[in-house]
Amino acid sequence: KSGAFGKVFFIESDYLWGRVNKFYGWRSKLNYYSKIYGAAVHAVDLIIWLIGEKPEFVFAEGNKIGTNKKMRFNSFVILNLIFKNNLIVKITGNGPCVHPHFHGLKIYGTKKTFTHNYNNSKYFLKNKINNLVLKKTIYPAKKTRSRVIESFIRGVIDKKPNLFIADTKSVYDIMDVCFAAEESMLKKKRIKIKYSL
Repeated sequence: KSGAFGKVFFIESDYLWGRVNKFYGWRSKLNYYSKIYGAAVHAVDLIIWLIGEKPEFVFAEGNKIGTNKKMRFNSFVILNLIFKNNLIVKITGNGPCVHPHFHGLKIYGTKKTFTHNYNNSKYFLKNKINNLVLKKTIYPAKKTRSRVIESFIRGVIDKKPNLFIADTKSVYDIMDVCFAAEESMLKKKRIKIKYSL
């Protein structure tokens, strides 16, 4: 919003799950399991929060090459989100990757590029590279994050969205994007996202 990046034209967010063994537990016994709902959703949330806007269209694909026959559903998904100003965002939910669990992010603008990789984060300004010092930190609110989930479930069961700790509209917007992405993957076509609120 400050304009420091110039015009942002492309963003990548990779949810590197890296825990293939987890596919063969309770997930393999479900009637349906979605890597969009189980991984990519977090990147969708991050991108909408960063940009402050919602995408208009989504095209999603997936495969299950990285998992064995016990896994009947896609273990890898890729989503392309298209925004009103033609910004393109690529998101992956990469379940079977051989990689530590990590959320990568790259932002490409006409004035600046930002990359957040496993070992470092950098800003690129033309020919210059500015390294960011990474500090080991504890995941924020890890001990209290269950309250967010509990408030959401209680609000749905009691039909009282006002119980949600998280912003209700944002939660529904993110769900609408993921529902459209799932539909796109199943129908193998670009989908216009319909927002419920």
